[in-house]
Amino acid sequence: MQIVPLPRRQIRLCDAEWLRYSPPCPVESEEFMAVFYVYADDSGKFTNQKDNYTALCGYLAHVTEWGRFSMEWNYCRFRWQVPPIHMSAIMYEGRDGEWDEVRKAWGDLWPNKRDMLLHDLEVTIRSAQIVCVGAVVDADTSVRCRIRHLRNSTGTTPFT
Repeated sequence: MQIVPLPRRQIRLCDAEWLRYSPPCPVESEEFMAVFYVYADDSGKFTNQKDNYTALCGYLAHVTEWGRFSMEWNYCRFRWQVPPIHMSAIMYEGRDGEWDEVRKAWGDLWPNKRDMLLHDLEVTIRSAQIVCVGAVVDADTSVRCRIRHLRNSTGTTPFT
């Protein structure tokens, strides 16, 4: 039996860089590796030392979808005239000066307008071709593993 290398796949016109800005080509069945862009944020142990767990949640999408989604997200912010979205700043007074100014400007209408803004953002997310991703990590174990890894590679830890 002779092993014959497979011919290199010809680069089709639709594989070119301009594909990012054009209609998609038909997808053929093949194995591939992809690069995705992820936006994520942590919650828990890194901001509150009493928490036993850290959550890391976010959204995953193709680079072309991020461009479209970012534009819609910013349009929503522009419509409401609000600073960058951060839930702790929106939900808790005193966490962010810009959001405290919005809260003050909206006055008694704050709870209703805040809820309408969040609904508008929710609709933007639901209409996008993005996927929610998340993980919860035992923070103490995670820190111990990182310290052990760092100690193995450098001989010391940045925490000592």
